[in-house]
Amino acid sequence: MHIHSLTLENVKSYADGTITFAQGTNAIVGHNGAGKSTILEAIGFALFDHIGYNQADFVREGAKSATVTVNFVSALDEREYQAIRRCGSSSSHVIFDPALNQKICEGKADVLIFLRQHLGAEPTANLGDLFTNAVGVPQGTLTAAFLGTPSARKGIFDPLLRVEEYRKAYENLREPGRLLTQRQSSLDVTISGLEGRLERLPQLEAQADRLAQEIAAGQSELARTTAQLAAVQERRAGMEAQRTAIAALRAAVQQARQQVEINQRQAESARRRLAEAEQAQAAVERSRPGHLAYQAALDEKEELDAQSRSRQKLRDQLAALDKQLSLAQAELTRQQSALGEIVQAEATAAGLADAAAEQERLEDALRQAEQQAARLTDAQRQHAQAQTDCAQAETQAAQLAEKSAQAQTVEKALAVTERDVTNRQTELAAQQTQLARQQAEGDSLRQQIAALQQADGALCPVCEEPLTDEHRTDLLARNNQRLNELEDARKAVQNAIAAAEQSLRQAQAEVKNQQAALRRLPRADELRAAEERLAAVRNSLSDAEKLQSELSSAPGQAEAVRAQLAALGNPRQQGDFAAQIAARRPQVETALARQQKILAESEAGAAAVQSQLTGFAGLDEAQNRVAEAIAHNREADDLYRRNEQSAAGLLGRQREAADGETLLAAAQERLAKSTQGLAAQEAGFDEAVYREVAGEEQSLRNRQGSLEGQLAERERQRGEISQEVAELVRHQEELDAALAARTRLQEQAELLETLRRILREAGPYVTKALVQQISYGAGQLFSEIMQDHSRHLRWDEEYGIVLEVDGRDRQFAQLSGGEQMAAALSVRLALLREMSDIQVAFFDEPTSNLDEARRESLARQILSIEGFHQLFVISHDDTFEQATENLVRVQKVNGVSVVNSRVPLALT
Repeated sequence: MHIHSLTLENVKSYADGTITFAQGTNAIVGHNGAGKSTILEAIGFALFDHIGYNQADFVREGAKSATVTVNFVSALDEREYQAIRRCGSSSSHVIFDPALNQKICEGKADVLIFLRQHLGAEPTANLGDLFTNAVGVPQGTLTAAFLGTPSARKGIFDPLLRVEEYRKAYENLREPGRLLTQRQSSLDVTISGLEGRLERLPQLEAQADRLAQEIAAGQSELARTTAQLAAVQERRAGMEAQRTAIAALRAAVQQARQQVEINQRQAESARRRLAEAEQAQAAVERSRPGHLAYQAALDEKEELDAQSRSRQKLRDQLAALDKQLSLAQAELTRQQSALGEIVQAEATAAGLADAAAEQERLEDALRQAEQQAARLTDAQRQHAQAQTDCAQAETQAAQLAEKSAQAQTVEKALAVTERDVTNRQTELAAQQTQLARQQAEGDSLRQQIAALQQADGALCPVCEEPLTDEHRTDLLARNNQRLNELEDARKAVQNAIAAAEQSLRQAQAEVKNQQAALRRLPRADELRAAEERLAAVRNSLSDAEKLQSELSSAPGQAEAVRAQLAALGNPRQQGDFAAQIAARRPQVETALARQQKILAESEAGAAAVQSQLTGFAGLDEAQNRVAEAIAHNREADDLYRRNEQSAAGLLGRQREAADGETLLAAAQERLAKSTQGLAAQEAGFDEAVYREVAGEEQSLRNRQGSLEGQLAERERQRGEISQEVAELVRHQEELDAALAARTRLQEQAELLETLRRILREAGPYVTKALVQQISYGAGQLFSEIMQDHSRHLRWDEEYGIVLEVDGRDRQFAQLSGGEQMAAALSVRLALLREMSDIQVAFFDEPTSNLDEARRESLARQILSIEGFHQLFVISHDDTFEQATENLVRVQKVNGVSVVNSRVPLALT
């Protein structure tokens, strides 16, 4: 795995930029405060989910969000991926495949799983702890952990070595054991219940056998009863057939008797209707002459009624023509009057033509004057608005000019304050480094004092020779004095750090206040826009004043024209009214001619109708004569009509009477035959014997039903018992299965308890072996770095570093600064190799607080480290510049970090 590039957008002092890295050693150099450590923080944030402060402080001042993009080559599949992380107003964490141009995963949980796989870390590793204590140890803390107490070191390295995982596994398996116990208890309850249910099984099986015997006996009895019932049913069926035949003959006799009665009534009715038809025929013959005379009078009346309707139609025409004559005469008079009015209107219109032309000219002049007056009103409104806008624009321009000057002052003050913040940060970092160095020296002195206070045989910490009592006393006094001096100096430095932190916070707060004030002040383009608007408003004011002067006389002109129009009156309206009347001459003349024609035609039509009415003389006398004839013969006509239909059916009534007599004779004959057959059948049938046989059949049926009911009940009981037995058999199977499951659970519980005991006992041994493995690797790295294989470095079980020199152990606090740095690097790199496959390491200011010779020596030692794909060295001096594959120089320009990458000439 190696990192290809890093892109920062609005991250702390970085605006936007991409940094490219090479395999091998990459040196990141620049002055203090330039932004070098931000590169390490960004990689830790995107790849290892680590950031040592609030994410809001990671966002560049004034920006809403920050974005980090790390292009890296996977240790798993050697493909290139992008880890993209955003924080601020919107947060996200994404893995992107540029070759496929698609997201691989997103969301913190999924991304961390992916990163553990592709960085080469263990699936359960805490990437943040791994980064802080092995991959990218923060500036100034590379050796700090090994100078601390054993309990402090345990809190740092136990999580990396996953020491607690065995104890956690032991504790986590406690819950499965409890669940197995619960399941065993549950099975015990189930087994007890099943055994209680199965106690009834023998009793139920005996009941089933007894019911089987009873069912067999009942089936034999039912078979005998069924045979007897079949014989009785056969005998009853024969008697039932004879009984049915007798009933049918009785019904036939009754039906024949009823038919005779019906035929008798029908014959009597036919004789009566025949007599009525003969009487009607006689009445028709008597009234026939009167009926014929009545019909003739009706025919003549119909013809006279038609003539009467024609005469009435002519009389109606004559009345309509008389009315039309009256209307035509009235309309003729009205049209003649209208023609006189038209002649008078024509004379009036001719006299008003000149006055109407003058009125039109004055109205045109009034419209023009009113338009000019309206323009004058609009110009006055525009002038007032322009004056208001001009005053506002002048005020705004003056205010913006004043605030623009204030902005320039604030910008200068901000630049001074930012430089002050940078200086205070540098001063604070130096004081914190001095405090750490004093604390390390104090710890070393305490260890030396403790060693000197031991029994005889203590060694000199410098020459490593045995000490005399006098020499030991002098060393103790000197060390105690130095320890007191360090304590005083430590307190002074702590006070200075507190004061520096307070001063830094105040300066940072002042920067934020000045930046906020600067954002509230206007920009230069706002001042230019205000000045341009003021010029435009002044031009509008000048145009409005000029237009207002040009139109000042318009209202007076309009009033003069209105006075002339009022004096003239409204001759056009009067002339138009007269012209409208005169224009009606053609219509009136046409209507007058039409009415004269209608009058003449109506008079001619009335004369013609009067001539036709003379042809209807004598019509009234003829109508009177016919009415008398109809009245005289109406009674005879009524008698004829009442009897006509009955007389026409005489022949049919005669046939009906003959048929009725014939049907009556046939019905009487059938009745006699049916009566004889019934008597013969009744002589051979005994009703008492029939009832006895039917009673025996019903008794056998009852016996059969009772036996069937008893058998069904026993079958039901046997079915219930069989079902219950089957259910108990299933319970027996469940009991066998539960007993087997109980045995398996007991075996699983015993196995689980054995596993828990093994895990509890194996944890310390595994941790010890892991520390020994890391210690061995650290010793190899230390020998390579120091180019000295005569000394042996050891990492003990309390995570302390011990260097064996000529058979004697030297504690970490007794080592020189270069030895401490090399030893700490060796252990951390060995830890990184053992606990992951990550082949990348970062060194942040590894040569801080070292003199030039020691810096160069440590730099050579770091650059000689083998077995890593990439090393990143962050430093503010030039020690590493000429010996690295890639050089990244960070500078700050106007408060923004700028990166320049180049390959040194020595490597090209």
